[in-house]
Amino acid sequence: LFTLFTSNMIGIVFCRSIHYQFYSWYFHTIPYLLLIDGSHNFVLGAMRILILAGIEYAYNIFPATPLSSAILQICHLLILLWVIAFAKFPKIVVSSP
Repeated sequence: LFTLFTSNMIGIVFCRSIHYQFYSWYFHTIPYLLLIDGSHNFVLGAMRILILAGIEYAYNIFPATPLSSAILQICHLLILLWVIAFAKFPKIVVSSP
């Protein structure tokens, strides 16, 4: 799941336009990606809530404004940076013959 959800988020961060319909097929991946670190720190928890609130705010503004679009792009970028910073990637073990 991690690889699929992360690949999907990379596509969302770098896509040229985001439509309201897209939210229906990736909203369930956001909590998974934000909780990937497994931390129970209050500050990180507050940041998670702010990112989720920013995405909800941006998608509930119709028609989109420059501010809502900027908030959405910033939140998506923060999620991607979150995954890069906090995910525990598997170690690649190379065995010699």
